[in-house]
Amino acid sequence: MEMTDAVLTGAASEAGSGGDQASAAAAVGGQERAVGKEGTEGRSSVTNSIERKMDSDSASTGASDTKKNTNTYSDEEMERRSKEIAMYDVETTLRGRDMIEFGTLILDKFGLFEKGTYSTLVHSTNVTKHSYKINGISSRMLASAPKWAEAADGVYDALHGRIWAGHNIVAFDNQVIENMFKRLKREPPKPSGGIDTLPMIRRYFGPRAGSHKMADLGEFFGLGIEKHRAIDDSRMTLEVLKLVSSTLMLERWSPDVYTPV
Repeated sequence: MEMTDAVLTGAASEAGSGGDQASAAAAVGGQERAVGKEGTEGRSSVTNSIERKMDSDSASTGASDTKKNTNTYSDEEMERRSKEIAMYDVETTLRGRDMIEFGTLILDKFGLFEKGTYSTLVHSTNVTKHSYKINGISSRMLASAPKWAEAADGVYDALHGRIWAGHNIVAFDNQVIENMFKRLKREPPKPSGGIDTLPMIRRYFGPRAGSHKMADLGEFFGLGIEKHRAIDDSRMTLEVLKLVSSTLMLERWSPDVYTPV
């Protein structure tokens, strides 16, 4: 997860406006599809039973240069997905913005509990010393990873129709996803809603953790070091969201005990 300090316009409103800070900070929308654990030299795998089989028999192309996706979903499936959150993160080569890892937690919208995960490395020949220093993903790790054309269906299925959530996703991760699908001239996945925890935390939690980078937030809440691996960072983002929400709730309802720093 690459962090920037750019001001994100309009994203804070997705956290919800109004007085109840805890409710606003806890609001995060939903999506689903289960999948594998990262670090398996590039190939994604299924980790639980919520995975849905993709319909590979319905390939179609549009009148324009943009290809329609082979993934098709029933109205019932889309309704279910709209009640799930895809808390996701991407890792890139930085230069050229090749996505070299995607990972998401599939969460229940209301309970914020984990229903499944999906992750995959993505083949690239553009790994740099700088990107390797940040995320530890080497050219050797990506040598046997699926090429983007092969990995795209899994990423689409993990995201489409769900609520997208993550830290700084409006300015960074969402843009990476859109650009990667443009490379294939394919329609990108569409969210049913969005939650960017960066502007939310800026607005409701303030500067008490130092900067609003996930590394500083993780340290503030005792969660350890940000690993810059997609599933690990997604899980840290979820824990930070829960802890920020709990802190704000305690400050609101027990001001004599919890005084904002």
